[in-house]
Amino acid sequence: MSLLRNVCIGLLVALMFTGCAVDKRPDSYKPAINISPSIAAHASLLSKDQALQHALERRNLVISRTGEVLPLNQNVCQSALYYQISDRPLPSYIGQHQDLLSGFVLKVIYSDEQWKVVNPERELMPLNDFYEDFSATFSAQDQLIFQPSANTTNAQLKQLMQVVSQVFEQHANSFIVSASQAASVKIAGFQAITTKANSQQRFIRSSSHGVTQIQVNDSFGDSETLAIIFESDPLTACMKTNTSLVNDPVNDELKPPLKIDQQLLVATLPKDADFNQLAEQEALFSEGVYLNIWGDKKPYGDNNKLIADRCIKPESHLLAECSSRIGDGNTKTVNGRAILRRVNNEK
Repeated sequence: MSLLRNVCIGLLVALMFTGCAVDKRPDSYKPAINISPSIAAHASLLSKDQALQHALERRNLVISRTGEVLPLNQNVCQSALYYQISDRPLPSYIGQHQDLLSGFVLKVIYSDEQWKVVNPERELMPLNDFYEDFSATFSAQDQLIFQPSANTTNAQLKQLMQVVSQVFEQHANSFIVSASQAASVKIAGFQAITTKANSQQRFIRSSSHGVTQIQVNDSFGDSETLAIIFESDPLTACMKTNTSLVNDPVNDELKPPLKIDQQLLVATLPKDADFNQLAEQEALFSEGVYLNIWGDKKPYGDNNKLIADRCIKPESHLLAECSSRIGDGNTKTVNGRAILRRVNNEK
């Protein structure tokens, strides 16, 4: 009996070692999933924009398909972003705005016994019709803020909330109203944003630098910016609110001769520069100044100083020398081996 048991154990051990010795791995491996670098949905994927896109991303920025420079995402703004729909054409990035916007603001008016909104085609449309035409513009995650006119009565506001709850039921909706109407908005199940500073809830205000913001007072009575509302230029609105949005310049010092292009400008411009005026910035570059977001011309700072080059604006006696240096910016350095021979000229 013990002999039989020993034989069985031996066979079992042999089978185990045989199984371990078999290489069951495939001859080649394929990745389980395809991994691609993350890029904001509103950023251009055009090949012609890739070099500039890389330079912008290092500054917390991206360029859209139509050439507009935008924040990398709303996180770098340190505030939520809301686009205010008006009679302006919708920007090209609307529809791929999930990384940039939290939602939209709609100014509505009571006309002909119904609520209407001004659409991008410069027409007054009933809210039902507006949603039918522009529902593809919104995603389910978009928050909508409705701002009725200041003279809205309580009865009209109640009707507006009923329409919104039916037509825009899949969205998180808020209303900008007077402090006296805030309670009725809350009772209806919506969030109220008052038109004046209020210690009880969020309120809307225009900052000292002209940016419309949604703020809230903290326990110490200090106001905190929660969101930014803009109509045309989200980057400027964000930069005026958050001065640290744009990363520091990549180039610390510039020494001519230089081949000036948009990548160089993006890497060099100070943090408060207007990055949507790159053509103008290129023209100002040779003067050692740039255009900031306030529209002022400023000299480059010490952190990205332009070292003077007389060949940028040559005097008459330097024309010959400067002409010989025209191609210096395109000079390429090639690494390789070379044989040097000493020539004896002695006789």
